[in-house]
Amino acid sequence: PQHVVSMLLGGNAQLKGFFRRQKIENTAIEVLYTRTKTADFYRKELKKQVALELKKAESGKKSVLDEIPTAAGSNAKSSASHGTNSSSDHPVSPNGPNGP
Repeated sequence: PQHVVSMLLGGNAQLKGFFRRQKIENTAIEVLYTRTKTADFYRKELKKQVALELKKAESGKKSVLDEIPTAAGSNAKSSASHGTNSSSDHPVSPNGPNGP
């Protein structure tokens, strides 16, 4: 469940948009993902947001899990009490590690 929330909050599109806002999107992929302070910042902030969304879901508050359909036709919210997570639209500060 934690991985699913991580993907919902910070998937490739989110990450690419974040790099674009930081004006480093043309840097080599292996450098972007592994050797930049910006990538480290993104990972740390994403981890915080995932934890926050998991707490929301576990306490019954609205979360990203509310938007995920299940096979039974409901949403994944009921899974929250069983250790599932939730997410938000913009998990990582658009300003990056250096602030506004």
